[in-house]
Amino acid sequence: MAEIPSAPARATTILLVDDDESIRDLGERILKPAGYNVLTAPCGKEALDIYRREHDRIAVVMLDLNMPRMGGDEFLEKLLKIDPAVKVIICSGLSPGEITESMKSVAKGFVNKPYDIRGLLQVVRDVVSKE
Repeated sequence: MAEIPSAPARATTILLVDDDESIRDLGERILKPAGYNVLTAPCGKEALDIYRREHDRIAVVMLDLNMPRMGGDEFLEKLLKIDPAVKVIICSGLSPGEITESMKSVAKGFVNKPYDIRGLLQVVRDVVSKE
C-alpha cells in the first residue's frame, strides 16, 4: 500500500476555490490531516479578496474552472495581475484535453474531481515543493 504524501515540514497554506460546498469540505478533510492549512472560498471574488489579504502565506491556489459569476478563466486572469508567480492547481471534472492552452500554461498541476486522496495530495506536494 502506497504511503499518503504529507505536507512539507514548514506550514503550508492552500487556498481552495470551488462553488460546491461539499467539494470545499472534502478538500479540507483531505488536506488538513496531511498537515496543510486550508483557506476556502465559494467564488472567484471572495478568493481574490482572500488572496489579496493573505498572499504572503498562500503557497498554492486550487481552482475549480466552472464557477458562477466569475469563472476560472476570469479569476485566473485577475489573480495573475496580483501575483504573476502564483502556483495554481486546476481542479476539474473536465479531462486535461478540455482545458484551454492558456490555463495549461499557467497551471502547475491538475487534479480530477471527484478527488482521489493520494492523487490530490501528491499533486499538491509536488507543486508546493517546486521553486
